[in-house]
Amino acid sequence: MVRALASSSSSSPPRPWYLWPNLLGLDAPLVAVVWCWFYAHVQGVDLPRAIYLVLAGAVWSIYAADRLLDIRYLRNQGAAFTERHHFVRKHWLAFFAALTTVTGLGLYGAGWVIPQGLLFIGLAILVASVFYFLLVWSPRNHRVASGLRIVLAGFLGYACWLSSMSSFLKILYGLLLLALVYLSITRTHDRPRIEPPKELIAGLIFALGCILPAAFFTPAEFNGIGTRILALWAIFSLNCLSISWTERQIDREGDPAALPQRLPWIGKLLPFLCAATIPLAGVLFHLDILRGGSAFFGAVGVSATGLLALVFCGSLVPRTLGRVLADVVLLTPLLFLWLP
Repeated sequence: MVRALASSSSSSPPRPWYLWPNLLGLDAPLVAVVWCWFYAHVQGVDLPRAIYLVLAGAVWSIYAADRLLDIRYLRNQGAAFTERHHFVRKHWLAFFAALTTVTGLGLYGAGWVIPQGLLFIGLAILVASVFYFLLVWSPRNHRVASGLRIVLAGFLGYACWLSSMSSFLKILYGLLLLALVYLSITRTHDRPRIEPPKELIAGLIFALGCILPAAFFTPAEFNGIGTRILALWAIFSLNCLSISWTERQIDREGDPAALPQRLPWIGKLLPFLCAATIPLAGVLFHLDILRGGSAFFGAVGVSATGLLALVFCGSLVPRTLGRVLADVVLLTPLLFLWLP
């Protein structure tokens, strides 16, 4: 029934006002800029405005490219379309033109506006984003899945080669990786999938994108940022997971890489994961060595509390509103604007 209501051939339902930031892809860039600003703010650093513009453009470009690729796959599969996919499909030419423009301006800003050291950080995050795309598309295309596993094996093999293990163990480990890759790409039935959850990878990339640009300009540079990256990784991953769980029915055929499609019981653990993030923020606060920790981890704890409330009240709100609120609860740094 969901497919019949939301298929690519059905007419788009009336769009509520609160859904427009999501339809235009503005929600994720807003969250990224707010947390990047907040990290710099509690550290007492004023970032160049170009950093925020490049960050927002990069996040929007990734999301826009992902949606443009999605609509082609969904149409070919005859799968259900979400509201944002309906919107992009109807205005795909405008999205493609905007993507080309924003990407071009972003490359200009990366090459001529931001410092060279930060450029290398951005390139590393870009490589991680390409890995995320491969992860998302691996269940959809066998060649992509094979390439992803070869890349993963290559990274693991390279890390092993740089380690202090004996040559015999390195060779043995390399042969084991080759055997696992061969078995995984030649098997007919590929369930359960062996790739890491895409929600965890997306959350980590998003956390790095928010923290590293600001950390580049802080006096302490990159010392002690691990606790804050871990905190943001937790709430961003939970945000992705809660959205995947909310849209699990409509995405059943369109997003096979989503964790709820691979592990249907994950929804039972979601409240516990959200609840566990609240004391985790407290533990990380006590381990934190940077200034402004009380405000930063306080905002993380409030976001985790908001996600927990949404999980418990998910059946009481419309699916589209629940998806929007999952992003709204990540804007908790705005509650701390009163800080000097």
